[in-house]
Amino acid sequence: MQQSRSGFRYKTLEEALVERANRQKKRVPENPIHVARQYLGEYENGHGMTYRGIARKFGVSQAEVCYHVALVKRLPAGFVAWLERCDDPKVLQVCTERRLRPITRLRSHAERSRAVDALPLVPAASTLIRSTPPA
Repeated sequence: MQQSRSGFRYKTLEEALVERANRQKKRVPENPIHVARQYLGEYENGHGMTYRGIARKFGVSQAEVCYHVALVKRLPAGFVAWLERCDDPKVLQVCTERRLRPITRLRSHAERSRAVDALPLVPAASTLIRSTPPA
């Protein structure tokens, strides 16, 4: 029997290799707007629930709740609506919360719109309002 880093014992080397291959498969990142909407839903309907309470409920940090909520509140509305409808794995790998967070910190709406336009795989802001997500 062989032992992995986590202490789980495999009966054969083949089982260990299969488990490693499964861990290395690329997973599709969760849509950050969907996560933010869940947090906002709890905030608005949570009977006075704070960000700290929401974080405890979902098992994340308070900062993560704040970062996700900032995406919905501070990014251009057309982009948020487009990303919320998007299910393309390539786009979701680019438009992660971590990559979008610096854009939310820009001061003006115009700066945020330009930064969103500069993201790869994202259509120009002028087309986001009436466009559908990529298939």
